[in-house]
Amino acid sequence: MPPVGDIVHRTVVVALASLSVYGLYLGGSVHMHTLREGRRLEALHQEEQARLRQQEQLTPAEQEELRFAKAAQDNLRNPSQPTA
Repeated sequence: MPPVGDIVHRTVVVALASLSVYGLYLGGSVHMHTLREGRRLEALHQEEQARLRQQEQLTPAEQEELRFAKAAQDNLRNPSQPTA
C-alpha cells in the first residue's frame, strides 16, 4: 500500500487538474452565452431601429401637408415674396 502522503498528493493533483478543466469549460460556456446574448440584443436593436425608421416615413398626404405648412410659415416670415 502506498504511503498516505502519496495518496493525498495524488488526490490534490487530480482535484486541481479536474478543477482546471472545469474552469476551462465554464469559461467557454460563459463566452458562448455572452456572444449569443449579444447577437440577440443586436437583432432586437436592429428591429427597433427599423420600426423607428418606418414610423418616421410620411405618407404623401402628410408630405403635402408639411409642404403647405412650410410655405405658410415662409409666407408669414417674408410676406412680399410669393411662394410656390
